[in-house]
Amino acid sequence: MDSNVRGAMDKDVRRSGVSFTTRPWKRNFLRGSYRWEDIDRTNSAEESTLKKVFTLSLFSRPHRRLDLNIRYKNERIDDPFLLEQWELFGLIQQTSLPNSRESVRVSLNWNPRGNLSLSSTFTYEDSDSDRYNIDEERMEMMFSIWFAPIDKLMITGSYSVIETEMETRSIYKTYHRGGPLDYLFDNSTNYNDKSQSYNLTVNYRFTRNIALVSNLTFNDSHADFDSSVYDSNIGELSDLNIENVDASIGLDYLYKPNISFYTRYNYRDYNDREVNDLDGEVHLMSIGASYTF
Repeated sequence: MDSNVRGAMDKDVRRSGVSFTTRPWKRNFLRGSYRWEDIDRTNSAEESTLKKVFTLSLFSRPHRRLDLNIRYKNERIDDPFLLEQWELFGLIQQTSLPNSRESVRVSLNWNPRGNLSLSSTFTYEDSDSDRYNIDEERMEMMFSIWFAPIDKLMITGSYSVIETEMETRSIYKTYHRGGPLDYLFDNSTNYNDKSQSYNLTVNYRFTRNIALVSNLTFNDSHADFDSSVYDSNIGELSDLNIENVDASIGLDYLYKPNISFYTRYNYRDYNDREVNDLDGEVHLMSIGASYTF
């Protein structure tokens, strides 16, 4: 691919790759690929970037009601794209792209019965930036269930959690304390966050045209930023500890195949354990109609 715009950043991209697919044993498929991408730029801080990506995935069905998917991805970036900006004390270069990234994703689906389904997903990602000495780890897990005990009732539930841990080093300089030598020393800057979400949905159909719908969601989020300047923990200003509840219940009425009416009651509660200025509850009532062309 050739990009050439007058007065702008130009780049030429060359991509190549190889892949394979095989079935090592019954009900199992193994896929792999390796591709590389060479990017040449003009009017840019980094004139050339080379990306190398290796992917390996396995799909397995050990049982007729059980599916397993595993994927591994390894990505290497030589000289990632940079942004340059001239400041008072010289040229500043910035980038948010890591030099390396590895990820593993595992998903498992189980259908023990026709009215019951269970699924789970696990993802782990590790990325590093050599230029700015930033290490980041991210983990995600999700569990869900779908259950229909009777024809008119359907229950869906899920739980998910996301955790992030970042380690880097930064230099802090205040205008009213210290001297120019402060620019020569850096401090460890660690950031951790964790977010959990619980969800439950219950739908019951009284008749062919009337259904009860309800939903309950609870979110719990924490974030911690650890860093100090002159023995003062400035990270406390960025700590987060928030709980959020969102619930709703209502009725759906199908008047015609393309016309329906609904009514809802919604309840929302927001609670910030660090700064409670925005804490509060909200009660909402809504009535509406929808028409499908």
